[in-house]
Amino acid sequence: MKRSRPLTMPSPIPSLKSAATTPLRARGLLAGEVARALGIGVQTLHYYERERLIPPTARSASGYRLYTPEVVERVRFIRKAQALGFPLDEIREVLGLAEQGASPCGRVQTALTGKLADVDRRIADLHTFRDELAALITGSPIVRPSRPCSPG
Repeated sequence: MKRSRPLTMPSPIPSLKSAATTPLRARGLLAGEVARALGIGVQTLHYYERERLIPPTARSASGYRLYTPEVVERVRFIRKAQALGFPLDEIREVLGLAEQGASPCGRVQTALTGKLADVDRRIADLHTFRDELAALITGSPIVRPSRPCSPG
């Protein structure tokens, strides 16, 4: 089971910083490099920029988008928040508060508490469903087929 990192505000990522060895990379990472590192599509990066979830990117002399390690971490934060069920509007609000220097911790804490309750409800539903499936397998009277099963 893959462990995910805790949801934190963006910070530089060392693994991508080490890629800054060429003059182009010293100014930023190319969209394809960022997309591969994060397991997303290049169009997702462009979408986040259009939606103002990430700041407009600098461009190389030939017009390629150049992403800083800070922007890469911001995208990582956005993806984790989405995986937790946060809609993009809420993520944008949290990031906006962080940019203003206001602490989003209280709002994030409240939202995370709600998400945790949702997860607990899903787990309870899954346990109930699991018990029903197990009852079907054992032939328990909880759920009886309308006709007897034939072998085969």
